[in-house]
Amino acid sequence: MKSHFTEADGISPHIADLLKIPFPAQAYVIQGVTNYLKRHKSAFICGDMGTGKTEIALGIIHVLYKERNAKRVLVTAPGMVLPKWVQEIRQTIPYAKVRVLRCTKDALRLAEDIRSGVKPDGLEIVMVGIDRAKLGPEPWPGAVWKRVKGERYHSWHCPDCGGALPSPEILQEYLEELEHDAETLPEIYASWGDMALEPAIPPRNGQKTTITRCNRQSKLKKCPHCGTRLWRPASVQRSETRMKSRWFICRILKKLGKVFDLYIADEVHQTKEQNSGRGYAFGQMVKCAGKVIGLTGTLTNGKSTSIKEILWRTDPLPLITEGFDYKTGNLKWAARYGTIERRVYKDKPEDSGIITVRRSAGEKVTEKPGVSPELTATYLLDRSVFLELGDIGLPLVELKEIPVILEMDAEHKKTYRSLHDELYETCRKQLADGKAGAFAALIPTTINYADRPDMGVRVWVGDDAVAAPEFEENYYHSKERKLVEIVQSELAENRGVVVYTKYTNKYDINSRLKKVLNDHGIEACVLDACTSQEDRMRWLAEKEKAGVRVIIANLKLVETGLDLLPWPTLIYYQLDYEVNAVRQSGRRAWRIGQTRECRNYYLVYNESQQLAQFKHIMAGRGHAMFVEGRLDRSELAEYAMDHNTTMAYTIAQCLASADLADKWTRLAEKDIDQKLLMVSEKEFLVAVEEAKKKLVAETLRMCGKSDAEIDELVGRKIVRQDEQVETDIADEPETEDSSIGLLVSSDRNMFLDLENGVMFPGYGILQDSKKTSRRRRRQRSLQDKEFTQLSIFMETPAV
Repeated sequence: MKSHFTEADGISPHIADLLKIPFPAQAYVIQGVTNYLKRHKSAFICGDMGTGKTEIALGIIHVLYKERNAKRVLVTAPGMVLPKWVQEIRQTIPYAKVRVLRCTKDALRLAEDIRSGVKPDGLEIVMVGIDRAKLGPEPWPGAVWKRVKGERYHSWHCPDCGGALPSPEILQEYLEELEHDAETLPEIYASWGDMALEPAIPPRNGQKTTITRCNRQSKLKKCPHCGTRLWRPASVQRSETRMKSRWFICRILKKLGKVFDLYIADEVHQTKEQNSGRGYAFGQMVKCAGKVIGLTGTLTNGKSTSIKEILWRTDPLPLITEGFDYKTGNLKWAARYGTIERRVYKDKPEDSGIITVRRSAGEKVTEKPGVSPELTATYLLDRSVFLELGDIGLPLVELKEIPVILEMDAEHKKTYRSLHDELYETCRKQLADGKAGAFAALIPTTINYADRPDMGVRVWVGDDAVAAPEFEENYYHSKERKLVEIVQSELAENRGVVVYTKYTNKYDINSRLKKVLNDHGIEACVLDACTSQEDRMRWLAEKEKAGVRVIIANLKLVETGLDLLPWPTLIYYQLDYEVNAVRQSGRRAWRIGQTRECRNYYLVYNESQQLAQFKHIMAGRGHAMFVEGRLDRSELAEYAMDHNTTMAYTIAQCLASADLADKWTRLAEKDIDQKLLMVSEKEFLVAVEEAKKKLVAETLRMCGKSDAEIDELVGRKIVRQDEQVETDIADEPETEDSSIGLLVSSDRNMFLDLENGVMFPGYGILQDSKKTSRRRRRQRSLQDKEFTQLSIFMETPAV
């Protein structure tokens, strides 16, 4: 396989022009990806958390702009990290103009600019949150409710051809089983409830009524007669919704054609699902750019299908060559490039007659952790760059991963075993009878009864109910007592703590843990899902300023984009079957800029489903590390669990081996680059400053700078990830041009709309501020807030 860059090739001298000089390893990635994109469409940068993927991406943007005049760039990222992107742009390529799309109107203004032939004078970066790009209008029934012609009853009718719509359940059964087409539809028509829920009683005899709640789960999507869509956007004017009118930003951008020279998708692993909104938005925006770069810290989660849809959306030609298409299912892909498991469940024979015996059976096919070397070699090695923290050359503080395998109290253990065994047998029988999804309730029920015995359990599996008694509210079980012990020990060392949870809705584990900690004299704050993505940075900054030492949060809320530097201890009270989420969240505190030793605790109950989950995560982590080159094939077998234990259900398969904790610790050590230098807290500050100067000097030398130029630039241009850049208020001339100023508050997470004089969280494209006097009046009206100017000026969209 041909290498696209070697040290002998040298790097672009334009890299030395960056305000934030990259380290040598980062410069190599910038040059290598730039060279690769000359002949190919897409590339992936898979780097450890803290390796500066954003800075590398901005370096690529800068080089492409200087060498190939690539002026227009599209960037998508989770909403919570867009402010960090804006800040990184200011610190790295401050000449770039930034345009953030917050709503449909912003996207339409951009589209109008492009269609009218407006071209950027210099580099323009258009940014949009991936979760905003996927959002479309609220759906509303477009069909008409009226009497069926020639009949006495009513039904829904197509608004285009006027044909009566059949019942969706009957239609599906009729078309699939009898193989008829729409020309001979059965005369069983759609009922009121197929599209509307409130009011519950349909109008009759020409009465008019207003639908207040529609059935969004309806299977009536298109008219079977003419193919017309039966749903339309809800209207604000008709009081059908309180939301502002909006359309898919991703579709608006796709309609523009390939107007962007480059598209950068941050946290691209979040678009891996085949039928997710994020995946759809990602696929649409790939089509509006000539080149695509995906940034991620975890390219796969240990399963082969976790990369399938990303490959299809970015560059489908190699997959088509191998015989795949857009209809290819996950099991077919996993059968070739991964690992699948087939489980056949057989029930005991039953007498069903005088001389006949009936036996029921069911089969369950699932994908297991495992990635074929063929997948890595065919689709990833040529287009991927894997960057580890050790490659950067900066020292880091030590990271310790500590599994804590616990035993339940005697009575708790007895009731748990009874629940687990009875629920497993019930699910097995239901599956053998052909009921799909019979095991869906087993994992959350068993995991949470272990963690919340005070809630008790009563769960239905088909027509069968399984129950377990509830314990007293003031009973603190073994895991809760261990949590209190660890938190108290960490606080005694003046270390902040974040407690990770998973089941925060129905089981409300956050409230329970807060009560437990408060009962033991420990104050804790809960970060819940009500805090929007854009507000989470500000929320954490406020808690840090207030001196909060313990935070409880669902690990999915902080999986990407957030730094937890003030809380160097992370405690996994609950885990997540998604390996990427566990790996990403585990590095939120251990990154460049951290000065305290980092500790990750994993609290797991032995002889429970939690231990099976723990083993599953370890197996998935091992396969993901194999793809990333951190683990050899010969070592993989030690961590890849047997198929009967990776998703174990029976108690017998949930036992911890004597060396399980040691295996996890060894795997965690291999997940850290062996080239990485880790130093103690006392030595860290001195060591990191010396390393920075040497690395920046080396990059400048590779760019062709003389020793005299290097000595001058090293002190002036060394601005790294862990340093806060203080920006002074720029003394701009008072003109009545159409430039827009972007103000950021002192906590760097709130922005000021100069035209409207309002604060909004996260990010935004600001309205025109054509009169300087008005702008200054707005500023004076907010004198109670401290602002510093982030001197990014954006061109006003043509309206």
